[in-house]
Amino acid sequence: MKKDSIYQDCLKILEIEKTKPVHSYKYKSIEIWPWIRRCILDSYLKKIRAKKITPYKKNNLLNLKLLYTHSMIYARSKIKFKKQLANINFQQKAILILDQQNDYIDKIDNKDYNRFCDPIFDLINGNESVKKITLFNIENDLAFYNNSTKINVEELLLYYYSKFYLRSFLPNSLPVYFQRIVEEIDVEIDLTFCINNFVKVLAYENLFLNILSRTKPKVVFFKMFYSVENMGLTLAAKKLGIKVVDIQHGKNGKYNHMMSCWSSFPKNGYQLLPDYFWTWGNYFSNNIKANYPNNFKNHQTISGGNLWLSKCIHDNIYKTNESEQLFLKELKKKKCILLSLQPIEKENTIPNWIVKVIKKSPDYFWLIRRHPRQSLNDVNYKNLETLSNVEISYSSTLPLSIILSHCCYNITLWSSVCIDALEFDVRSIIIHEEGKQIYSDEIKEEVFDYCDNEKDLMKLIQSKKSVDNYKKMITDSAKIKENLNQFVSDHV
Repeated sequence: MKKDSIYQDCLKILEIEKTKPVHSYKYKSIEIWPWIRRCILDSYLKKIRAKKITPYKKNNLLNLKLLYTHSMIYARSKIKFKKQLANINFQQKAILILDQQNDYIDKIDNKDYNRFCDPIFDLINGNESVKKITLFNIENDLAFYNNSTKINVEELLLYYYSKFYLRSFLPNSLPVYFQRIVEEIDVEIDLTFCINNFVKVLAYENLFLNILSRTKPKVVFFKMFYSVENMGLTLAAKKLGIKVVDIQHGKNGKYNHMMSCWSSFPKNGYQLLPDYFWTWGNYFSNNIKANYPNNFKNHQTISGGNLWLSKCIHDNIYKTNESEQLFLKELKKKKCILLSLQPIEKENTIPNWIVKVIKKSPDYFWLIRRHPRQSLNDVNYKNLETLSNVEISYSSTLPLSIILSHCCYNITLWSSVCIDALEFDVRSIIIHEEGKQIYSDEIKEEVFDYCDNEKDLMKLIQSKKSVDNYKKMITDSAKIKENLNQFVSDHV
């Protein structure tokens, strides 16, 4: 596959689904093509971040020390984890919301808030039929805005990883199985990632069989179905007849390793895919279903709305401190441009020609915003932070909705911020070939602009084009509540 290309990866995925027997790729009774696609995504992410894909190394049968160590871990962790689960009080609720500790990147009233799951909890909580569970493997001091039962899964992973390690000494084990599939479909994936994390999927399946059989929900909501935790949860829920809903968390573009380009399914759908996709609107639902077979009934979409953005627009949820208020007061006096970054290789995060544009445009104030998965050390700012017309701190820490409300343009390689920007009547300029492919329809329809050089970008910025109401999200709070209530009443 071509390096750094979601577009080429997705074309390859569609070709594989058309020419290979992907439904027959099963581990025991699990159709694992969705997991193989997750591994293709992992390889793509490693490439754009300049990380090497190391060859898989087979376990050494003579390494008796490791064999003994994992045998001891297996025995100890099994006992310890079962005791831990026995001490948790699992209340029976019709709706379960599951999240993880790293989902909590926002605060409301100085309490930790999950922007994807907590708005669902807020709307449903009035009928007292909802429960929230948060998984973690490192002790933390989260102060939840909404009550959540915390489960430490460290012992679970130790137990099952050791169990896998012991089984890997057997013939026809997972390494042999995955190697055979990868050779057949001719893709490059990290087999170490593929094997080790699929074991975690199986581990989480066993965990959630335990939890779901005790909590007995009818519906489970979560963000990002293709995390190892949520794939394990989905397997368990399918066995118990529980419906699973994935909450949209990103752009869901027409080229996406996991959220689009699904063209071939088993008769009853995949066990590793959710029953429903809650999306921000019809535009996103249509991207998911674009390649679905005619009259396919599984893995359906719900054009429910963007609960988080709705909350940001209609509710005064953030209390800015004094320094933030002073910063925002100064922004009102400036012509601001947002540069929305992508988590790619550090040296390429900000193209050199963009640096030149920023230096040549002192009349504009540039807000450089990191992707949520980027830290300060993940970006080479190329000394832009020293310029008087550049800001890199508040640009990343203040809510996106507040930043966009002060901007006249958004510039990005291919970040979904360009979709959010439409809701604030802010025009976006795409500056990378990847973005050109992902948003080809929007560029053709002149919803977004595209350029790849200094001269054209300067012209676009100075042209001051309008947005013309191309909003794609449902953000009306009453409509979102109506959509959610309708779904809950139909399934609970």
